[in-house]
Amino acid sequence: MLPKRDEDLVRLCLLGEQNAYTELVDRYQKPIYNLALRMTNDQADAADVTQTTFIKAFEKLVTFKSYHHFFSWLYRIGINESINCLRKRRRFVPIPDASVSPGLQAGEGAAAAETAQLVQLALMHLNREYRLILILRHFHGLNYDDIAHMLNLSVNLVKVRLVTARRLLKNILIKMGMKDEKA
Repeated sequence: MLPKRDEDLVRLCLLGEQNAYTELVDRYQKPIYNLALRMTNDQADAADVTQTTFIKAFEKLVTFKSYHHFFSWLYRIGINESINCLRKRRRFVPIPDASVSPGLQAGEGAAAAETAQLVQLALMHLNREYRLILILRHFHGLNYDDIAHMLNLSVNLVKVRLVTARRLLKNILIKMGMKDEKA
């Protein structure tokens, strides 16, 4: 049996087929959670955002236009819910003193984990728009057109913001003690 297209599942869901929405949740729960985790840097918040995203998507499913991709529509809800979570939280994590050595030099696995942790921390210091554009491009692998569509921006503006976001992230990573060739 061939997997159903998202649009077919949406149609079935609107006709009252409960298993259709379960299949959509199963299909997209992990990408939405990963988005929320990168945006909030908190597992509990990411789980809450994921749940809220699917609840809101279900409530607004009748507004979904079939000429859009379901995933893009759902992802946009996830982005908005992540932003709402950050607004409610208004928590700021200070940049560590550059004189403090990040530590762990044991092996490549530890170094890679440390780098990933530093990047995640640095991402949290970017403003939401720059953080989001980096997450969509580099962590979720979306192309410029998809990002532009999701964020309702021109492709050129996406490219400009991405260049700026990369530069800002690099500067934050250098302040945090990461060597320039890694940043």
